[in-house]
Amino acid sequence: HFHDILPGCNQDISQDYTSGKFQETMATTAMVETNALRRIAAEVDTSGDDVVLEPNTPALYRRESAGNGAGFGSEEGMISQFENTGGGWPRKALVYNPTGHPRQELAMMTVWETDMWCQFREMPMGDPDFNTNLPATPFSIRTPSGKIIPAQVIDAQPYWMTRCARLAFPIEELAAGGYSIYTCFPEEAKATVKNPVSVKRMHQTDGSHDIENHGWQMSNSKVSIQISNSDGLIHSMVETATKREFAEQPLGRIEICDEKPMDFSAWEIGERRPAEDVEVTNVSATAHGPYIARIATEWRFRDSKFTTTYELRHNDPKIYIRIEGLWREWGDEVKGMPAMNIAFPLNLENIKPRYEIPFGSIVRDTVPGVVVPTLRWTMLTGKQGKAKAGLLILNHCKHGQSVTDNIFRVDLLRASYWPDPLPEAGEHTMELSIQAFADAPSEAEACQAAQTITQPLRVCGTDSHKGTLPADVTAFELSMNNVIVSAFKKAEGRDAFVIRLIETAGKKAQGSLSINKESLGNIVSVEQADIIERPKGKKLISKKNKIFLKMNPFEIATLIIETEK
Repeated sequence: HFHDILPGCNQDISQDYTSGKFQETMATTAMVETNALRRIAAEVDTSGDDVVLEPNTPALYRRESAGNGAGFGSEEGMISQFENTGGGWPRKALVYNPTGHPRQELAMMTVWETDMWCQFREMPMGDPDFNTNLPATPFSIRTPSGKIIPAQVIDAQPYWMTRCARLAFPIEELAAGGYSIYTCFPEEAKATVKNPVSVKRMHQTDGSHDIENHGWQMSNSKVSIQISNSDGLIHSMVETATKREFAEQPLGRIEICDEKPMDFSAWEIGERRPAEDVEVTNVSATAHGPYIARIATEWRFRDSKFTTTYELRHNDPKIYIRIEGLWREWGDEVKGMPAMNIAFPLNLENIKPRYEIPFGSIVRDTVPGVVVPTLRWTMLTGKQGKAKAGLLILNHCKHGQSVTDNIFRVDLLRASYWPDPLPEAGEHTMELSIQAFADAPSEAEACQAAQTITQPLRVCGTDSHKGTLPADVTAFELSMNNVIVSAFKKAEGRDAFVIRLIETAGKKAQGSLSINKESLGNIVSVEQADIIERPKGKKLISKKNKIFLKMNPFEIATLIIETEK
């Protein structure tokens, strides 16, 4: 890196070079992670199920599926979701938690060659009828505790002359750095889903923004939203527990405007002309629960075309927003620079924003129209009348944000013209989530929520086999509420591993870090180091595989831990 690449004010040749290096880096690190998880999965004891290989079916047509889907889902450094089983049913998958806190959320599993219809029928590329049968196929999941629960088919699609189904299901609590084995069956579960996510179509009358008569409603146990068919925006967002409305005006409005031409267009934001409206071409439900519900808004602007998808998940208070499409706008010294952001006019007063910064967070003054940097999360606290309320915003990749009065904005794209004439042209995928609250989460909770966005659960398929590792493992457990784990990795140049901790609330902390000896071994020694792992010469006390810690406000503690089996 050099200093112009991160903010995007480098020349186009630098952008091309950096993009290539980024792809190389992500492919390399993803392969390391994939091989590591496959190695672990191969050593876990997953036996105990009879594998059905369909003995009465000709060998050519058996649904064995091993090796299908090579590279599927490996974009942006994720692990490939190819079929790594021995064929037949049931299918098994290792679900791994890459973060330093326990998680209980939805996981996504990919299964290949899943029904007789797609086995005995020719599968031409682009066949429009592939999804007429597969999404209706029932699937169930056996959890580590032995419960049989339904799985939701999120999508079904062809991939290199084969077909797959993407399944969503809730996991049981998964410990920090731990894994569990889940088993998939091609049959309907007897159990029903409590408090399912729902989506319903309101009665439609043409030409009206009245949500009661013209739109969609999605809800779960935590939040309810209403989306208009006319503009595809969130016209109502109500927190279930308090019945509070957080949308003062429609939320999620895409604003595109032209900045006036100026020198050094990549470095400075110019005066913005009034925003233009986008053209909404379609609003439809693309997933109906019970675990995930989605409403997709398709829209156009000049030569660009995008889809904004709103998603609710089972027992999750967050609204997930995904914007993907093709940006074909460019700027020049005559017309200026097209810029796009997303706006949230909130039913909040006296908004005070707190932004995540490296190894901490900061409250900034609100200056109308001034864009400030943030990392993965922003917390807006304010009032509704006399009651406290606020919004937590998590973002995957867009770090310029602003607050003007009660309107929160995230900058998404901007077509500067010098030194790179086309810095943003091409396909884009942008993700964020919003969560209304009455009581503000702690800084540690905000960091952990952000980690779930940037570090999704890893799912690695495997087969039924004997092994030396248990089917459910915990790596470590931290007892301090205001401290988070920011790194869990192998130590550099020695046979040990590193756990890095951060105090987030500006308070002293005292507690313990428990290491699971079954997965990581018995502690031999623990010493503190600086952030590049140079030992400070300070040994820490451990007893019964528990490390005792004291941390200062905002301290970064890097622990080098040696263990033996």
